Amino acid sequence: MADAFHDLPIPHADREGTAIACVPTPPGKCSVPQKLATAVADSLGMDYMQADLLCDKSAMKELTVQEKIPEWEKLYSRTECVVIHGEVNGRTLVVIDDLYQSGATMWCYARCLKQRGAKAVLGLVCVKSMRDTDNR
Repeated sequence: MADAFHDLPIPHADREGTAIACVPTPPGKCSVPQKLATAVADSLGMDYMQADLLCDKSAMKELTVQEKIPEWEKLYSRTECVVIHGEVNGRTLVVIDDLYQSGATMWCYARCLKQRGAKAVLGLVCVKSMRDTDNR
C-alpha cells in the first residue's frame, strides 16, 4: 500500500502536507484499516490522522446502500459523533481501508473531511469485494 501511495494523483507541492487516515472507529478499538493506515504512515514518514467515532453505527449492517448513504451522512455531519485528532483544514488526506464493497462509508467520510476543510480526499483500499451483498 505504501508503494501504491506514490501512484495517487497528488500534486508534488501538496505531498508534504498530506496525511494518512482511515474511517473513524470507536475509541480504544483497533481495526484492520487503522493498522494498515498507521503502518503506511510510518513507512512513508507521514502524519496519521486518527478519528474517533463516538456514536453508535451498529444498525448500518442491515441497510442497503441507498439506505446507508443518508445514515452515514447524518452520523458524520454531527461533530459530537466524529472527533478528528489533527488539523484537517487545507490538507490532502488519503483514507485507507481494508475492503471496498459499496464505497458508501469512505465516500461519506470523504464528504465529512471536505466539509471540515480538507483540500482533497483520496481513497486507497486493499480489496474490492467480488460479492457485493451489501449493494442491493
